[in-house]
Amino acid sequence: MKKDLLKNFKSELPQFSYKLMTELLLGIIIGAIPVWVNASSKQELEDTINGLLAIKQLINHASFLLIPYTVICLYSFAYNRKTDTGARRFNYIHKITTEVGTNLLAIIRAGLGAMFGYLTISAFTEMGAKSTAEFATTASYLLFTLILCTGISLFHDILTPKSRTSLYKNELKFDQNLK
Repeated sequence: MKKDLLKNFKSELPQFSYKLMTELLLGIIIGAIPVWVNASSKQELEDTINGLLAIKQLINHASFLLIPYTVICLYSFAYNRKTDTGARRFNYIHKITTEVGTNLLAIIRAGLGAMFGYLTISAFTEMGAKSTAEFATTASYLLFTLILCTGISLFHDILTPKSRTSLYKNELKFDQNLK
């Protein structure tokens, strides 16, 4: 049992590390760059960060939207659609719930980037964190948010149906007169 867990950990660690770096990069693009560009004073820094961080009601709503997304994705694993029409309808519903349900990920990425921008500005300027304890607390929030964002992103990757394209091209050609 322990050997299986260790083997799984070793095989999945590179995927997790890659996803972790991807989420940090996305957070920097979505949240840190606006903080860096717009933070020429303490007030502008505060306004930019407050603008990037979502309000509680929006976070609660986006978290709630993960429920139908998860249900639809789990349904897609459990049941195979028997007709093309059923598959098309389900794929349409899945696409909508994916767009709606993953909005939480975008909100978290913006917050992740805002924290990263805040920490880098705090490290190199007089603006930002007023003490080492505040810097360390924000860094721990950043780490937790990065792990959460990575987990949600991996969850999304696992639940997203894979395309059913063939690995090889079919070279067989039928006669046009065949009926």
